[in-house]
Amino acid sequence: TFIGPEHSRKGFIAGDASGTVGIHYATSSVSLKFLSVADTPINRLAISPINRVALVETVDAEALTVLAIDNPHPQTSLSGLWGKVWYEGRDAPAFIWQSSSADDAFESKLSLVPLSIGTLKAAFFAMLLATPLAIMGAIYTAYFMSTPMRKIVKPSIELMEALPTVILGFLAGIWLAPYIENNLPILVIGAVLIPAGVLVWGYLWSRMPANIRNSVSAGWEAAMLVPVIIVLGWVTVSLSPWVEFWFFDGSMRQWL
Repeated sequence: TFIGPEHSRKGFIAGDASGTVGIHYATSSVSLKFLSVADTPINRLAISPINRVALVETVDAEALTVLAIDNPHPQTSLSGLWGKVWYEGRDAPAFIWQSSSADDAFESKLSLVPLSIGTLKAAFFAMLLATPLAIMGAIYTAYFMSTPMRKIVKPSIELMEALPTVILGFLAGIWLAPYIENNLPILVIGAVLIPAGVLVWGYLWSRMPANIRNSVSAGWEAAMLVPVIIVLGWVTVSLSPWVEFWFFDGSMRQWL
């Protein structure tokens, strides 16, 4: 018999001829709660600006009925979190995560499906690179690295495990991701130049005179790669703007 919209979100309350007030959320098509107010039809409804109190007037009532509404997050439900939702302005139902916006008319989109799939994809592709590196690094450290060097490397790696992944992710999102976005050729050049440079250095080292090679203690050969990788990294960063200018019309991001 009467419908009253909530403020600043897509919910509404409706009264019927039996004197029942229902709280509904339009986006997810969910009826959240039903309250029996009277035995006569609802004549009028009004909701407070913060959607916490409703005033109900029945057809034959001489006074208003005050309803306390405890409904802070109507957009959160199993169907809204894990199912497709048809949001206003969209062509069809979809899984969407967009928790905030600068628009006053914005409606929070809280599907956990994109977050879950994105997390699994990120973990899968990270493991493709990290797993072989970790296994080969562990084998080398255990069987080929010299004992004095192992006493330095092993505690250092164990200390790195104590770093909170949240902090690492924060630094990656705030600093590393924008830097990589603005210098995408570094990834392409580094993927080619650094492995090739390490192989070339290994070949040259094997061809050096025995007295030079014997000057490095057994198991410390890997330490010789540290300055090589630093130099190759510097060359990669230095070549990035030139490669971007020559091969990608000045912007690899726009070229992609």
